[in-house]
Amino acid sequence: MKFGELVSYAKEHGKKDVQLLVVMPAFASYENVQRHLALLQKQSFLDFNVLLVLGVPFDDMRLQKELAGKKYPFGIIIAKENERRGCSGGFFTGQKYALENWYEYVIMADDDCMPVDEKLVENLYANRERGYVTCRVHFVVDGYRKAAHVSGPTQYSLYSVGIFKKYGLYYLPLFHGADDGEYMERVKEKSFQIENYCEHPYIAGMRLFALFDRSWLFMLQALVIIKDARALFYNLAQLALLLCISLFFLPAYGRRLFAVMTRLLLTHTYGKKAFESIKTGYAKSIVDESSSLLKGAFVVDEKQAGYIDMGAGAKVAGMLKETLCAWRKNIVVRNTYSFFKVFFLCVLARKVHVRLEGKKYLLLGSNENVLVHALKMPLFALFLPVYMLLLFALFIPVKLLRQPKILGYGLE
Repeated sequence: MKFGELVSYAKEHGKKDVQLLVVMPAFASYENVQRHLALLQKQSFLDFNVLLVLGVPFDDMRLQKELAGKKYPFGIIIAKENERRGCSGGFFTGQKYALENWYEYVIMADDDCMPVDEKLVENLYANRERGYVTCRVHFVVDGYRKAAHVSGPTQYSLYSVGIFKKYGLYYLPLFHGADDGEYMERVKEKSFQIENYCEHPYIAGMRLFALFDRSWLFMLQALVIIKDARALFYNLAQLALLLCISLFFLPAYGRRLFAVMTRLLLTHTYGKKAFESIKTGYAKSIVDESSSLLKGAFVVDEKQAGYIDMGAGAKVAGMLKETLCAWRKNIVVRNTYSFFKVFFLCVLARKVHVRLEGKKYLLLGSNENVLVHALKMPLFALFLPVYMLLLFALFIPVKLLRQPKILGYGLE
């Protein structure tokens, strides 16, 4: 596919004749784009163009009006997708534009990954001859900065277009999730790392419940696309545990989720088709904060974001302590940094409601009948290892046979 086949239009605002392109897909958050462009204006190096690949839901007319009345020190190209292609589609489109318009270097940037270090672009570009340059990324959650990591493929990493020509472009069929991990795994070059940094929001705990369907899609796609054997076994065991909890201890939508996810795994289905299939149907289980179902419940409200940097041992100990105290209680989770902790609460508690966004709560755990609940426990303990072994035995051959060959993808 060519760039022109992927977008409904492309419009230039002060485009420069430069070697460097910043590719930034944006799907819905106008505020993210505003803040991102404002931070780019403060960069010490400004000889670049920015390609904004706007997703179908994005209010592009609002952005057009702002750009028409404001001058930026770098060029901006707005390209509106002609259909929803997700995160992988946004970066694939940007890479296509870079190749077709003869750019020599590309910085890939999530719209919510902020260039707060004013020397970031300058030092990425100063080391461009290295071919693949990464920076430091500070993950931020509730004002807390998680320990810094090397940036991922789309967290202000600079590439020579030679890297794209050698390894290919983002894998378009993935739609949402695992695309960064797959690209990092595919690009075998060792990056040159600079100490300048960007800031990226860290998606943890309750934020995952607000994106409930997408969370399952991310787990599915990591399994079908990532090749690393250690990650495969860890992710498959993790998913098997969560699905078995869903089957036994969630309301009716949990049983549907179990069946759908198992089918998608064993048929190696991913991307937009999987996204449409997963929709869990939990809407009927959402209640307002004023609901009588939440009255008198034990409230879990974690406010120390430093939890995300605790060691595994401390996390497990804290999780066991809180879940063992939950037996037959009604629990309302207002805030947590542990997705797993909430699922473990569902095993022991009578009911578990979790906050989604605003004043909406989802019924996640449902064990109202004490006798049925007591019976579920041994059945779950017996079923989990059997299901896990069957999943490993059936999925791994499917993965080996149907793993797509992606090296050089998109260069035809």
